[in-house]
Order: sequence, then C-alpha cells, then structure tokens
Amino acid sequence: MKFKNYIPKILLISALLGVLNTIPVFSQTGSELFIENRCSRCHTIGRGRFVGPDLLDISKKYNKQQVEAWILNPEIVYSQTNKKPYNPGYPPMPQLDVSEHNAELITNFLFNNTIKKQKENDGVIKGILVNESTGKGVVGNDIYLKSFIGDRLTDEKLQITEADGNFSFNNLSWVNSYSVKIKHEGLEYETAKLVFPPDKGFIDLKLPLFETTEDSSGIFLNLNHEILSVGEKTVSIAEIYDYENRGNKIYIGKPGDDNKRNTLKFYVPSNSINLKYVEGLDQENVVRDKNIIYDSSGFPPGRKRIVLAYEIPLEFGKNEIKKEIVSDVSTLLLLVDDAKGKVDVSTLKELEPVTIENKKYRRWTGEKLVSGSGYSITVTNRALSIEYIDLFPIIIFGALFLSVFIIGLITRAEGSGANSRNSLLARREELIESIIELDIKFNDKKIEKKEYKESRLKMKGYIAEIDKLTEDIRYPHNDTE
Repeated sequence: MKFKNYIPKILLISALLGVLNTIPVFSQTGSELFIENRCSRCHTIGRGRFVGPDLLDISKKYNKQQVEAWILNPEIVYSQTNKKPYNPGYPPMPQLDVSEHNAELITNFLFNNTIKKQKENDGVIKGILVNESTGKGVVGNDIYLKSFIGDRLTDEKLQITEADGNFSFNNLSWVNSYSVKIKHEGLEYETAKLVFPPDKGFIDLKLPLFETTEDSSGIFLNLNHEILSVGEKTVSIAEIYDYENRGNKIYIGKPGDDNKRNTLKFYVPSNSINLKYVEGLDQENVVRDKNIIYDSSGFPPGRKRIVLAYEIPLEFGKNEIKKEIVSDVSTLLLLVDDAKGKVDVSTLKELEPVTIENKKYRRWTGEKLVSGSGYSITVTNRALSIEYIDLFPIIIFGALFLSVFIIGLITRAEGSGANSRNSLLARREELIESIIELDIKFNDKKIEKKEYKESRLKMKGYIAEIDKLTEDIRYPHNDTE
C-alpha cells in the first residue's frame, strides 16, 4: 500500500488523540492555538510561502469575519465563492474542527500581532544539556538535530556540547519540524517534535541527562487506547499508549538475545501488515519478534506517548484477532467503527457508543489488566469485493468438480453425500446473508447501482448452481440405467 493511503488514517488518529488524551492542555493564546490546530503545518507568518499562502498582513486582504468563517468551515467559503482552491497554486484548506471561541482567538492573533517579514531559514534551536545528578552542564556529549517535513525525516545534524553543556543549531527552515536526540553511554533518547512559534525565531531548551537503571519498578502503563475500523478487505487498527517513568533515572531495560536492550514492549498480531510507527518510536530502535515489538531506546523520567498503526487482512466470514496484554495497564479502551462488518469483543466490558469526527464508535473497556491476560476481537466480514467476486466462479466450479469426483469415488453409498450436501447448504446460507448485506449497502447508498446489480446477479447464480448440485447429491443418477 502506498503511503498516501495512510494519510486519512493518520489524520483520524491525530484527531482522536485530542479526544482520548486524559492529560488536559489549556491554551490561552492565539499563537499557541495556531500551532495546536495545525495551522503552522501549511502557513507561515512573514516567513514565505509554504503549503498555503503566507499570512503576513492578512488584515489588508480580508476582514475578521471572513477569516473566522474560513477557519471554521472552508467548504462554506468555497461554496459561496465557487472557487476551490480559493488561491490558485495552493491545495484546498482542510476542515480543522476549531471551536468558535478558538477561531476568534486565532483570528485576533493574525490581525493584532507585530510580526515583520523575516529572513528565510533564520531559525535557531539552542539549549543546554545538564546532568541531573550534579546540576552541571555536560561537556563533549553528542547532540543530534533531526529535521522533518510532515512525518518524513529529511536531515540529521550532529553537534558536540561545548563549555557548560551549551549547543546551538542555526539557519534552520521555518517550515520544518524538529526533534533533538541525545546519545549517552550507548543509549539515545529524544524530544517530541518541535515547531517554531509564528512570533518567535528561536527555541530554547534545557535538556536533562540522567543516570541509568535496569529496574522497571518505576515504569507504568497508565492507559492503552485502541481504535479499530473495519474495511472491505482489512481491519485498520491504531494503538495509543501512555507510559510513565516515575523514577529519577533513565530506564534502559534488560539486554535481549541480540544484545539490544528491551525497554517497552507491545503486542502486534503476527499477521499484521503495513505497520507504521506514527509517534514515539524510531524504527531504528525497534526489534520485532513474532507478536511482540520491543523498543530498545532509553526511557527518561516523565511521560511517553506511543502510537502504532497497522492492518489485519480479512477473510470472508468470521475473523478472530487475539490480543495479549504484555504490560500491566491501568485502563484499556477499545473504540470500534464496525459499519462495514460486525464486531464482537470477549472479556472487555461494553460501554455506550460515542460519536467522534461524525462517526459512531462502539466502546469496550478494561481496568487494571495484568500482563499475560488477553481478549479477542471477532470480525464478521460479509462484504464480497469485485475482486473476490471475480474469483468466486473459479472457486465454486472447482468445488463442484471436486464434490462430483468424491461422490463417484465413494460409490454413492447411502448417506455418503450428506456431509457434502450440508457443506453446500451452509455455503448457500452464507451467500443469502451476503445478498442481504449487499441490499443494505445499496439502500444506504454505499455501493453503485451497476456494481450492486452485477454482484447480486452473480451471487444468485452461485445459489442456483448449489441448488442443482445438492439436488444431485440427494437423488444421485443410476449409472446402470
């Protein structure tokens, strides 16, 4: 699957993170909201064109009401002006789901700031690396600056801390995001992604350097959120973990068989495909062993959020996805979008459904789950894709040929065809259920009329073939006549 197919999933995960995160974040300024609501991913202020236009002096082009309307719902603006995109040469603006209050704060910031036109690539990330035990700056330690466009790593620069632990990366692009990685005694850890504020040209950091420990008693998994969405051929799953190191040292775990240290671990079914490390894990530091993924990087004191995304292929009928708890977790929450396939969950407690991003999600939860326990998710897939339907005649006629061949071999003894007949009748019931599901999809306008008619006609043809075969099994021909 191409990466572009992941963009909607990752955007959905990003939106859900804001809803699911139990750590409240309160922003009081338009500058902070400009970053938090993803405006800075497309726009700069006085720093040149990016994905979208530069917003410097926007008050000279639009009034506040127009800008607020644009932030709240760009589709209405496109509809009223009959222009999409509004500015030629730029992509359309996405729906941001910003509240009216926050849209007003962002607009006020855009109209009232004192930002002036700035030089290109003039950003600075500087700071000091401090030993938490001695309180002194660490001299001669490796510091890496990683640059990103979106989620793609574009560059990595190395510096060595100077006197008093100081470091500085200059001439940085305004439109990139960054993280600072520290390597120390064979371990490495890094900050969350950093974005330049629209009204500041520098980021000032104070990075701690801790002593290490192999003792895991201070490591806690506060919560694990899972988001499951059933598709035509696959189940898309996103998993969000909130870990906390409550100690005062970097947890480095125990060395594994490959001499890499295992700190945090995650259960991912061995038949998963298209695994993506969305947040909190660096693929270079990940080791996978069948169903278990190990993070080999050090875990400093504080909280760490991990986000994984992957898919499970679906077969026609019932599919069981077994999940194992590999770390004690205080709270587990499972959200399921099963509009395209029925989902049942064992062990966990089902709650009232919730609506997020205009989608209805069923909910299950578990409290104080211990390592070694588990639960299972059963997905009933009744959707026959066109690709599957095209293969179905081959499968059916192959089955018919095999059935007739077997019947001939066992000399048509009484009852010899009973099992074959029961198997075909079971398949007939499945096809009838599939036709019902197809009718529901058509009534809900989820499938085109032409595709609906063709699919329904083919499945009815398969039922007719099964009816003929089961009749032959019940009343076999007498070859001696």
